[in-house]
Amino acid sequence: MKILFLYHPYVNDGMSRAFRAVSESVFCFKVDPKVLPEDVSLMDWTKFRSLRRRIQAREFDLIIAYACEEGLWRPNRSIFRNLPHAVKKLLFYFPAFGPRLLLPTIKASGTRLVIYDYDDLTIIPSIRNPFLEACHLYFKVHPAINLHKSFLFQSKRDGNLWNVLRNPRYNAWVKKIRPISYGTDLQDYYDECVAPEKKYDVFFSGGLKYSPVRQDGKRILEELQEKGLRVCLPGQVPHREFLRLCSESWLVLSPEGAEWQSARHYESLLMKSVPLINYPNVRLHRPLLHGVHALYYPPEENLLADVIHEALADKPRLQRIAEEGRKHVLQHHVHEELVKEILRQAQAD
Repeated sequence: MKILFLYHPYVNDGMSRAFRAVSESVFCFKVDPKVLPEDVSLMDWTKFRSLRRRIQAREFDLIIAYACEEGLWRPNRSIFRNLPHAVKKLLFYFPAFGPRLLLPTIKASGTRLVIYDYDDLTIIPSIRNPFLEACHLYFKVHPAINLHKSFLFQSKRDGNLWNVLRNPRYNAWVKKIRPISYGTDLQDYYDECVAPEKKYDVFFSGGLKYSPVRQDGKRILEELQEKGLRVCLPGQVPHREFLRLCSESWLVLSPEGAEWQSARHYESLLMKSVPLINYPNVRLHRPLLHGVHALYYPPEENLLADVIHEALADKPRLQRIAEEGRKHVLQHHVHEELVKEILRQAQAD
């Protein structure tokens, strides 16, 4: 299968590498040329016209693209303010709009288009409507459990979920949305970071700025530490050190940050430790099951402390969960496996 990948550099490096590995042609629409990977061609107008002709000729079996963040036309602005803005963007920032401008050609050619949406939001903003209309499947890392809620607040009428449910366009788009895991890289140095023994009961390291859930979790861990529990709270650390500390701990606190999914869910299992996660608020791909691959806790009323005490009372159970969870991650959640799953679904549907 001949694959074209429309690469956007700010999105999930591991997934980008995995997509590039299976793609025959890779074009980038926005990047500092100094950090452009060797296998990626930076887009300009000449390459854009050439690529459009190749798509018209149906040279590719599948096109994979990130949902474009840029918008030529800004909502709630008059035509007199939007027109100069759009002209300026096309003249001076054209590469960022390349995927959007290719959509009519892709749709007319009949080539299957798969969109990968890495955004933290459960809502899909209206700026991405052209991608939803043109694509075959829309893989989203954080889809709403009720997928129709993806389209809330698209317009004044859509602040009401009943109006969204009655909209035939949204009903058609919902059928295209698929959950996909945030996933994790599997680098060569992971095995080097596995510790020979456990030194800590619970470990947490991560930013607190965006997440009251993390702030509450850290406060509870500090209280448990004062009561004698072996808690490791080093602040933010380099990635190799983070992996080593995961491996040295029975439990790794992994509460949601800007959104629910996090690489630490999967990295802690690769390090043979058990992630302790607040209950999910999004639809998931191949979820980690409670008591099988991970442990979940209610974030309300300091219940985290009870879950920790119960978990640490049965260390053999934690070992079994870590072993099963590691197998599950290796089979379904490393980036290479996620790309295989995306390609499988794109070909099957």
